[in-house]
Amino acid sequence: MNFGTIKTEIQDTLARTDSTVVDKIGTWVNRRQKQAAARHNFGFLKGEATVAITNDPVSQDYSLSGTFKDDLIFYLLKSDSYVELPIRSRLEMIRRYAPDDTGEPQFVSLEGWDNTVSPPTLEFFVWPPTPAASYTLTVVFHSWPTDLSADGDTNWFTDHFPQILIAAGVAEGYWFLGAEEQARVWEGRWE
Repeated sequence: MNFGTIKTEIQDTLARTDSTVVDKIGTWVNRRQKQAAARHNFGFLKGEATVAITNDPVSQDYSLSGTFKDDLIFYLLKSDSYVELPIRSRLEMIRRYAPDDTGEPQFVSLEGWDNTVSPPTLEFFVWPPTPAASYTLTVVFHSWPTDLSADGDTNWFTDHFPQILIAAGVAEGYWFLGAEEQARVWEGRWE
């Protein structure tokens, strides 16, 4: 099924054609797929990125684009293994390292988000401040599902379990319409 078919199923179940309801269906579906992702780290939401770490003494600020949800793990790639780099606060790292310290990366501090770009960018810093050589970081994470927007859009939910999105959209519709008894029935189906 695609997004358009799912919206039609929801509209038909609600038996509504007025734009007050129909125009909200897409928002309801996207909200509920994010709620499902908040409850469980689905395998299809797992991602990976590679970041080249240089031995530039001026800056060890890096950025990573994506819609990260959680389970953000940084691994240092060595010749024979991956070593997880713990995430620590910048204040803790400033207390531990001097500005001119060098060595193999041991920690990462998350510096914040740049939400002015799409997708948002995560800023992070590698510690000690100057790596002894060039390294590669592999970042593993779970991301949020991309919003469905065009009628032809599909994703893992639409391909494998469209009934979840349909039940969720119908439940949202009934809540919106004040039909609490029907909303509870469809909430049970969504659950």
